[in-house]
Amino acid sequence: MKKMIALFSLIALSVGANEEFRTFTVQDGRTLKAKILLFDENTDKIQIQREDKKTLTVPIATFSDKDQTYIKKWRASKTFLSPAKFVLDLEREEIGTTKKDIEVDVGDELSDGGRRGGGDSGVITVATDKRTGYKYQLVMENKSKTPLNNVSVEYRVYYSQQKPVLDEQANKGRREDDPRPERYMADDVERARADGARLNPLDPISTKTFSTATITLLNRSAN
Repeated sequence: MKKMIALFSLIALSVGANEEFRTFTVQDGRTLKAKILLFDENTDKIQIQREDKKTLTVPIATFSDKDQTYIKKWRASKTFLSPAKFVLDLEREEIGTTKKDIEVDVGDELSDGGRRGGGDSGVITVATDKRTGYKYQLVMENKSKTPLNNVSVEYRVYYSQQKPVLDEQANKGRREDDPRPERYMADDVERARADGARLNPLDPISTKTFSTATITLLNRSAN
């Protein structure tokens, strides 16, 4: 393994971060065009700005049920974008490692009847494979009093893995009856693993952990 990095994208599916003016409807049927400036979750009051730049602070209950739903989603999106209220921590975790020797029986192929490191069997170890699994843990902490609903996670893990290819130069002039294994060289290959998931609601003052799929990297040591 030469390198391994992860790129995460957290997407709120409720309300975007734009600050466009919209038409609000008051409980008595009147309407006004305004945009939200601030929502106080402790008092349930919002500060809005009309098109004439005048600001008003009113209870959320002033508006229709549809507008109240929009306001709550707006608050959730603001919580999602606030580094003080929504905290992310990403860690790479090593799952485990296994090793396996790659053996070749060349006893019958040796023209002089000799043996190489394998006793009477003629078995030699030509390489050792070390396989290590990795995954990323994304810890999300909602420090606000607002639940975060309809959130999905998308990720892409980039890594560089070496691939064995025949070494044409080293094998040049090789006889067909040569009992020795062919010579290989390492070639870097860039790869990526992408996936994602829709999350359950992230409750107020709570923490949730998301785990990526495991990526297994091979380290082959030739003898």
